Amino acid sequence: MRCFLLLIALALASGAQAQITTSPEVIVRGEPVTVTFAEPTDSLLVTYRPNSGIAYKEVVPASGTSATWTPNRAGVVALATPAGASQNVSVRFDRTPVSGILILTLAGIVLFGGAAFAMRALLSEDTPTNLPLDT
Repeated sequence: MRCFLLLIALALASGAQAQITTSPEVIVRGEPVTVTFAEPTDSLLVTYRPNSGIAYKEVVPASGTSATWTPNRAGVVALATPAGASQNVSVRFDRTPVSGILILTLAGIVLFGGAAFAMRALLSEDTPTNLPLDT
């Protein structure tokens, strides 16, 4: 019985097709993307950083079963149609963000600098003068 149910589930799942597809598959900020729909629609709703307090929405006009969209922000983006089809995609930066490298470097200095300071204090031969004495 379980095998029969599994075969039915696999047969139904194989018939599913993508509602929204993008070309090229790797999406880069500032480069045009062709978005193709399974059904004709008049608009594409683009939500940058979905389910976030700082979500930003944009409506892109569509002509039939495709639309051309140029992402202006990097990160997770939800593409949706008024009919209800949706797809989450990842938009990459067009170049390495300098601010990200600086923040990563600063965090590493703080992390390893603090660890070095703690190791030096732990392994030093000086004993603190305010240790409680066992009596």
